Amino acid sequence: MQFAKILAALCLCAGLACADPIALKQHCEVRSEPVFSRGGQYLLVGAGTSKSAVWNLWDVPKGQLLRSFSAPAAAGASGIKPVSASFAADGKTFALLFTYWDLGSVRVQVWRQGQVLYDQPGKGLEAYPFISLSPDGSLLLLSGWDLADKPGRDSSRVVTVADPKRYRNLKKAFSRWTDDNQMVVAYPETLIEEPWSGKIRQSTPLEAKKYGDKKNSGKSGWPYLGKTDLGLRFEKLMGKGRADLFEQSSGKVLASWPRLWGLVLDPKEKIQAVVTDEGVVLIDLKASQQAHALKTL
Repeated sequence: MQFAKILAALCLCAGLACADPIALKQHCEVRSEPVFSRGGQYLLVGAGTSKSAVWNLWDVPKGQLLRSFSAPAAAGASGIKPVSASFAADGKTFALLFTYWDLGSVRVQVWRQGQVLYDQPGKGLEAYPFISLSPDGSLLLLSGWDLADKPGRDSSRVVTVADPKRYRNLKKAFSRWTDDNQMVVAYPETLIEEPWSGKIRQSTPLEAKKYGDKKNSGKSGWPYLGKTDLGLRFEKLMGKGRADLFEQSSGKVLASWPRLWGLVLDPKEKIQAVVTDEGVVLIDLKASQQAHALKTL
């Protein structure tokens, strides 16, 4: 697929809107949640068609498509989707997950600076496949397909990127990684667990979800976007109806889209990336609030 023709430049001047509000053009049938690197410099977004799905890696400040990573070939495959991705702390190491729904299988890869470090297939696909790379890039959390030693008993598993044969099946639901590469697992309480021994280092009450906490929501009931007065509301479920970017205090609508397919807030809570029918819009939240209008990068 030729992606050079679909690149669109980003306007780097803060507070100025691009002539074309679509910052990163995808032209995709396949939709995915966008994923920022820890520093916010890079963005991974699923694109392509259901027969030729890819993950696009963007340099956000430069507005450049660095590379497209195609789904590995599989005989008779269609219904291919790029469903989950994860960055290590360095921003240069990342994991990609493709699913082949008609085959009931998955393919997981870990890349670093153009080289494949890990490439493994999986089968027994479940409803919500998911991967998460540890901050140092050495460990990979896998979930959502048959990962158990015995058929019919799926589980979550942590594996070593350098040695896929070294793994441990998890008994509790994975939540996230700590900065020192320990695992946070949840229910009925939040536990910090050592990846290999399973030893519990710390136990605390179950973490409250930020966007489900009333303290982080406006009077309208929708969560605030970053440190602004803005909110993003949906007429129906994701991808099923109109979505509005609006001011919580006044109710003024700054922008609307027929539907959104994914969204993510950058780590610094300054940029909201939303996947639309035409591409990915990068919203400058502070500039939009100040101008009372949509401002993109």
